[in-house]
Amino acid sequence: MMSKFGTKSERGNIKFYVFLGILIITFYFLGNMGVDKFKKNVKFAPAKVTSDFHYKNTFGGAGYDYSFILNGKLYNRTQSKGNFIKENYYLVAYDSTSPKSTQLLEINITDSLNQSCINGWTLKEIPFNVDTIYIKKKINEL
Repeated sequence: MMSKFGTKSERGNIKFYVFLGILIITFYFLGNMGVDKFKKNVKFAPAKVTSDFHYKNTFGGAGYDYSFILNGKLYNRTQSKGNFIKENYYLVAYDSTSPKSTQLLEINITDSLNQSCINGWTLKEIPFNVDTIYIKKKINEL
């Protein structure tokens, strides 16, 4: 029997699509909250590129491996976009509340690096000249 709201199977399909739509919207906003949190809490540190570009290996995806130290803890990451030179230092942007979220910037600081970084720098605290417009652009692209 058909009611004014359709058959039982049609009502079930509508409920499924409404649920699916709500689920997609929820995941979209949760994903963007992480990016906004990164932008709000961003700090910078020197990172050393430890490999040439490589394709997927047993430890991670394709890209350049790099490492940096914060508060005595070593972080190892892989960056797939950009051009980097092995053994050189670059500026890495990271979420100060969760240093596992990082973005390696194509700013070679090998020649400028003359002081260690224990707890990271804000953009204004970076102890050498950098292109702040480029950095802000790269952070906003995330």
